[in-house]
Amino acid sequence: MDDRQFYNKKIYTYFHKYLKPEYDYHGIILEPTFDPKESTITWLISNPKNISYSVAALMGFPDELLREYSNLIGDQNFFRENYKKLCKFEEDDREYYLNSKDNKELQKRLKTINKIEFKNYYLEFNSEWFEINISGSEEVNITIAMRFTKSIDKNKDIALISDILKKIFGDDDFYGDYQYVLFNPIIGYLWNMPTFTDTNYFYFAPDILPLYSDGKKIKINWD
Repeated sequence: MDDRQFYNKKIYTYFHKYLKPEYDYHGIILEPTFDPKESTITWLISNPKNISYSVAALMGFPDELLREYSNLIGDQNFFRENYKKLCKFEEDDREYYLNSKDNKELQKRLKTINKIEFKNYYLEFNSEWFEINISGSEEVNITIAMRFTKSIDKNKDIALISDILKKIFGDDDFYGDYQYVLFNPIIGYLWNMPTFTDTNYFYFAPDILPLYSDGKKIKINWD
């Protein structure tokens, strides 16, 4: 028996003997389906309770099942060599889904993000919209478009918004705890949503799209 036949037999046993027909993961129904020709398992998503989710977060569940099975049979190579074949999702093209309730709550929280007080700088702005992008299975990028309306350099009283943003964006301290605190109304809500965020692996990457009061993008000269 060659390696392919050996692993195909283990995959068959994994699906038919180990896995259940479906799983309830915090209200999301996950159903494994088997393709005997390709020896692959594709997970189908059913959402009867209309729960917000990200595919990357749901991926953690079949990942854990496969790890447990690999430990059970004492073969870690089984996990490493078959992960992509056995933890596929039908909705690979959809990064996430937000229901109207959660989207409305996030829009409400977005409006509370309206000022930056960092070191000697103070800015006021309106948060216009946010965008979520999930890179791979770990990084969640949150971009907020901020329309700046007021800027103060406490050493000069008034300064150009672009000059202040250049100083703030060029400060490593801003991209540490401060930016996470600034984005916390959004990040904190998503972090406590197990179907959207896998707290074992995920990390958030906040980003700002700066806009003038007329909506034009603020271009920062880094020279």
